Amino acid sequence: MIINSSRKNRLVASLAGIGLVASATLVAAAPANAASGCNWLDYDQSNGNVIGECYGDHSGAKAHVTVHCNAVFPFTPWTNTHTVTVNYGLDFAYTISNCPWPASYSISGTVS
Repeated sequence: MIINSSRKNRLVASLAGIGLVASATLVAAAPANAASGCNWLDYDQSNGNVIGECYGDHSGAKAHVTVHCNAVFPFTPWTNTHTVTVNYGLDFAYTISNCPWPASYSISGTVS
């Protein structure tokens, strides 16, 4: 079979296009590196309720949530760290001590 140069060029261009689409599909199908973290955390100073939503990149991932209360005299400052198994993602709630007003507080979380 004889292929003229015009047909040969179209064939090469078609094969290149198919290769490009195939490689783009493979790249899109490759798993991305999943991240871990918390979408949001909240602490209710008046009643001690802690709520949040955290996610991990593996089964058994744990969120470590820390609340620090900067209480002032006559109260004592305190820090509470609580661990919650979140696996690939979980909304959670639990209760700890309240932080007496007008003290300031902070809340943070990491996932491992």
